[in-house]
Amino acid sequence: MFMSSDANAMSKSNSSKRESERSEWLRSKLEAAGCADGCFRLSTLPRPAFAVEKNSIGNGLAWCPQGLPDGGSIHVASSRLSRQLESFPVWFDAIRTFGSNFERDCHFIVTSETTTADRWVVRLGELFDLPIVRVARFPKRVTAKWIGQQKLKSSGRLRTMWIEPALDVSQDDVLISIASEVRVLRVRGGGNVHRAIMRRLETSSGRTWLLVDPSLTKQTEFEKIIRAGATGWWLYPSQQEGPDPPISDTDRKNAEQKEAPSTQAKVIAAQQIDSSQYAIHWTRRRHGAWPDQSDPDYLDDLIFRRDSSDHRTLSVLRRILMTQRLIASNALTRDATPVVCFADVRLAEIKNRRTFRNHLGRWDFEPYGIAIRKETLKKHGARAVIYGDESDWNELAKPDRPFFQLAGEDKDPTHDWRSEREIRLCGDLALKRIGPADAVVFVPATEDAQQIAALSRWPVVVLDD
Repeated sequence: MFMSSDANAMSKSNSSKRESERSEWLRSKLEAAGCADGCFRLSTLPRPAFAVEKNSIGNGLAWCPQGLPDGGSIHVASSRLSRQLESFPVWFDAIRTFGSNFERDCHFIVTSETTTADRWVVRLGELFDLPIVRVARFPKRVTAKWIGQQKLKSSGRLRTMWIEPALDVSQDDVLISIASEVRVLRVRGGGNVHRAIMRRLETSSGRTWLLVDPSLTKQTEFEKIIRAGATGWWLYPSQQEGPDPPISDTDRKNAEQKEAPSTQAKVIAAQQIDSSQYAIHWTRRRHGAWPDQSDPDYLDDLIFRRDSSDHRTLSVLRRILMTQRLIASNALTRDATPVVCFADVRLAEIKNRRTFRNHLGRWDFEPYGIAIRKETLKKHGARAVIYGDESDWNELAKPDRPFFQLAGEDKDPTHDWRSEREIRLCGDLALKRIGPADAVVFVPATEDAQQIAALSRWPVVVLDD
């Protein structure tokens, strides 16, 4: 629908009026509850804690029930990272350096759950005992009871500052605008963070640092931001230095061979076995914590760049072989019972079957995994999946429900799951119980096989040979 410039201006005016009225209503509620001392206009937040003299986000409201920590505020800003977090080693080097060198007596961190670096800086606060103020929007419904609950919360390391912006702005806009100092780790041109930083450089005298690294911010964007007034932040002693380079496959293989036992698994071609006797369990890149890992431990893996932070598909297979366990899950099944899934598909079919499922955000039939004899799985309680529709599900007895799978699905009507001929096993599978003649491990190439052979009790099948 077309809207004239006058109508558009009127709409913005009405929206601004509503936002202003809500801010005034919130202020009156807080004053009635005796909270006026901790209540501020965003444009008049106390200095030197915030940089607000030319604030561009208006006269919204801010309330910190536990009071603000001493010192000035620092916000860690970043454009989004991909799900493959281990691909950003410099980013994690920077945030670790920031946390370990933080002057807690002079500054506090200001963050928000919706910003990229939030979970990491909150973890830094736990690791290094750093004061943090987490910014959150006032809930739609604010009552005297809610205000009382906020007042009772202790003023510990992590505090909350509730805000009601007078303008329709993102949390990135708010934090980048009000912080005394901003440390920028990554900027994508034209994104929300990029626009907020440029506005800050035009309207605020607060210091803005930009990490110097072309793997995080393109040189052209970096130069624009520096010209606008930001200061370059070199993480390493010289511009030429950087994080330790990733270990090459050759170096990793040589290291493994030195530590490997005198005997390694045999490496064979797919044609050397009758794969019709096996059901396959393929591995995928792991996004987020390992199935048996706590979230703080996962964050620490990345912050401190531990070996276990590598979640690539080959690394997932390596971890399975080292832990000797397939961990059950109910993430993609209807019943609550965790299961381990196998497909009754030949190894030679994997390459042609590999498909990316957009609605699931993952690949099916990855060329890494373990194949176990179907007879062996049956001895451990595995059963063939029951395919059907909603009426079939409703008629199933409870013990049968972990083994149910819809034959098709609404989000991908072209796919028939029956083609996988799935086999499921309830609960984890301890691979120590699988004999050396009852399974094979499969990988796509010889280079992968050479790495895996040192860890495997079973023959390693190379699919591409």
